[in-house]
Parts: sequence; structure tokens; C-alpha cells
Amino acid sequence: MTFPAYPEYKDSGVLWLGQVPAHWRVVPTRAFVEESDRRNDEGGREYLSLVAGRGVIPYADKGDVGNKKPDDLSKCKVVESGDLVLNSMNYGIGSFGISQYTGVCSPVYIILRARPEVSFPDNSPAG
Repeated sequence: MTFPAYPEYKDSGVLWLGQVPAHWRVVPTRAFVEESDRRNDEGGREYLSLVAGRGVIPYADKGDVGNKKPDDLSKCKVVESGDLVLNSMNYGIGSFGISQYTGVCSPVYIILRARPEVSFPDNSPAG
């Protein structure tokens, strides 16, 4: 896959990243997302599963593969639609996805949510 060239580049300041378009701002991920560790204290939420190559799906749609649904959902993490969910033990094999669902998931998953206070002005490329 090739991408069009930009007219000017600059050093990103990050060794593994190298050169980036000159108008980009290089910021750490934590500048625009935060980890959510909210637990299912209220109960009654749909249990979600994370499947490599499929992303976040309702547990009922997963079939009889992988981990089983826990009996006690109170320790599960709350997931909202739009959250990025990563399996902390299997993200390297594609166990991550942006959830289309609101529900709960395994406490070993990492839930990243966009920081609501972060915005980029229309005339200021976020890169």
C-alpha cells in the first residue's frame, strides 16, 4: 500500500516512528484517550466478548468457543459504544476492536475511551 507524499516532513522525535508530515503534531496516546476501569456495580448489562478478527460482539453471538461467561458480572468492566477494547493477553493476534455495543466485558480487557475535552480546530491538523 502506498500513500501520497506530503510536501514537507519533520523528525517526529520518536525513534521508531521516524519522519512525519511537517504539519502533524505528535502526541502520546494518553493525550486523547483515557483508560476506563468502571465496574458493573449496577448489574443487568449484556455480556460482551472480544474475538480476534471480529472485534467486540455479544457473548451470545460467539458460539461455544473460548472463555465462558462468568456467573458474577459485578467485577466486569463497563463498555460503551465507541470504546476501544483490547484483550490485554491477546491484542498481538488481533483481539481488539471498537465496540458497537454497550455492556460489560472481562476485567482483563483494557477499555480506552476518547477524552471528551480533546478537540482539534478545523484549521489545525491533528496528525
